[in-house]
Amino acid sequence: MADDEEDIVKTETAKLKAKIEELQNAVSESEAAAKAAQTDSERISALLQAYEFSIDLVGYTIMITDFAYPITKVKNESWLTEGRKVCLRAIIIMEELVTGLVETDFASVEEKLLPLEEVIDDDEKWRLVRKTGFAISTFCDSFMENSKWKWILVEIRARFAVIVKNLINYKTFTALNVPNQPGYESRFYLVETAKKLMQEAADNYREKYEIAGQNISDINTAIHYLSALRQIHVYLGESVPAEDVKKRIEVWTAKMKDDSRG
Repeated sequence: MADDEEDIVKTETAKLKAKIEELQNAVSESEAAAKAAQTDSERISALLQAYEFSIDLVGYTIMITDFAYPITKVKNESWLTEGRKVCLRAIIIMEELVTGLVETDFASVEEKLLPLEEVIDDDEKWRLVRKTGFAISTFCDSFMENSKWKWILVEIRARFAVIVKNLINYKTFTALNVPNQPGYESRFYLVETAKKLMQEAADNYREKYEIAGQNISDINTAIHYLSALRQIHVYLGESVPAEDVKKRIEVWTAKMKDDSRG
């Protein structure tokens, strides 16, 4: 690497490190504000701030990893490791707000959502989902050549799928599912994205089961994701996809039982 290129890398890397430190402090301060909050709305607002700062931080760990790569041809995995930790930290924050349970009744989802919906509406939910989805996809792409991270990334994507699913107020969805209602498009995309991500999560855990040691817990997890997906289809009156998912659950359950017998 030429001296001038090395100087550029050092200068820009220093700037990125400073921004990362700034965001790390912002996350910590927001989390502290959440703990000190006097009301639910204050706590939720602070946690949402911490969440957004965390997602921004993921982006900067990707930037600092990728910046010098075209010149050095070496990826600094320490920053990718930091990015993974931040991803999980962000997910934990949102799980606190909407629950991270894969299968849960919609009444429980609504109970968790009511305080959140006093702070953000469906348009804001969809904005957060888009932003997070882009950050996670970009982050996961940074690991494409490093197979040792494959199953950790499956967990991150799957937990994000559950967050999207649990961000939706299913009790009010049907009544508000008309074009003249505010947030109509955002609700539509939230539901479609939730269904897509839950299916992908199920398929990824099924793949993990087949090629990573046939751990029964993996196929069982895949079945739970399918069951949660079917619950959405049933609630929305989507009988054909609900029946298709039911058949897959039956096939996978039979496979699990056969394999467990050994």
